[in-house]
Amino acid sequence: MLYEVLGYDRFREISGQYAVKGRWADWAVTVNETLLFFVEVKPIGTKLRDRDLFQVVSYSRQHNLEWAVLTTGDVWQCHRIPPGDPEVEECFELHLLDAAQPLDELVERFYLLSKEGFAQGALGEYWDKAETFRPERLSAILLSEEVLGVVRRCVHRDNPGRRINVDDLKDALVRGVIRGDLAAALAAPATVADGGKQAKKPAKE
Repeated sequence: MLYEVLGYDRFREISGQYAVKGRWADWAVTVNETLLFFVEVKPIGTKLRDRDLFQVVSYSRQHNLEWAVLTTGDVWQCHRIPPGDPEVEECFELHLLDAAQPLDELVERFYLLSKEGFAQGALGEYWDKAETFRPERLSAILLSEEVLGVVRRCVHRDNPGRRINVDDLKDALVRGVIRGDLAAALAAPATVADGGKQAKKPAKE
């Protein structure tokens, strides 16, 4: 996969059993003597666990790497390791053997990990865009006092003479516009709108 699909040189850019302070990372990808990321491989058909993620993340932190890859051959996960932050953030997860996984999504995500993609900074750009438009972040903006005030004025303009309560407006947005699990989280006592930060699958360390 690393050389056939992602385009790395199998002899000069892919190293198996890479030594990391007395331990061994399954695979390391290096281009122009710069270590890009580690790949930790688990048996196909097994479920990737927090301790598996902790393993590859610990290797990566020893070399101050931003990205780490965990795979069973079928499932591929890419994680971001923010510098100086104990939280590990999942960038994407792919399922090669799942017929429901869109082919264009597989191609796009694997390109991010490819030699060409890394040279173009594609993975970082993808992450920045995903963070900018993260539903939790947009919901927090939508339910902020500033935006609620603007929406309230617009609703009042279209309904002259009717008293528009901000709490009712917020409740209508949460229950009727923002849907699914995110709506349930926003309706809970500690919400994103109240300044809470939703966890992004941190590794247990």
